[in-house]
Amino acid sequence: MILKDLIACEGEFVNVCNDAQVRPMLVSEIKDGYQHSLFDLTDDQLHELCFLPLHEVVVKKKLPWSRSLVNQGDSQNNPHIHFKVSYKGKSPLPEWITTILYARTVIRKEEKKKIKAALDSDRSQLSGLESNTCS
Repeated sequence: MILKDLIACEGEFVNVCNDAQVRPMLVSEIKDGYQHSLFDLTDDQLHELCFLPLHEVVVKKKLPWSRSLVNQGDSQNNPHIHFKVSYKGKSPLPEWITTILYARTVIRKEEKKKIKAALDSDRSQLSGLESNTCS
C-alpha cells in the first residue's frame, strides 16, 4: 500500500515514501513489488532502490543520515524488498496520519482472522465428510 500523501519522490523503478508510522525515515520499494529477494532485481533497480532515498535525505533535505537497511516485507501477503533510510530529525508527516493507517491495519488483521476462521471451518467440515465416505 502506497498512499500518494506518503510519496517523497519517484524514480523509474522505485517509489520513495515517508514512513507511514511517522518515524524519521524514508522507505523505497520497487513499483511493481514482485521482487522476493535482492537477486530478483536488475542492476538499475538495485541502484535506484538504494540511491534515491539516500539522495533525498542527504542531498535534497540536507539531513544527517543515521542508518540504512534492506528489509524484506510481507505486506498483504505480497513478499517484497524495501530499503529504509533513517535520518535525524522529525518526520514531515502529521501525527494524525498514524491513527488512520493504524486503523486500516487493525481492520485488515480482523478481516484476515475472519477469512482464516472461515477457511478452517470449511476444512474441518471437509475432513468430516472424507471420514464418512464409503471405501
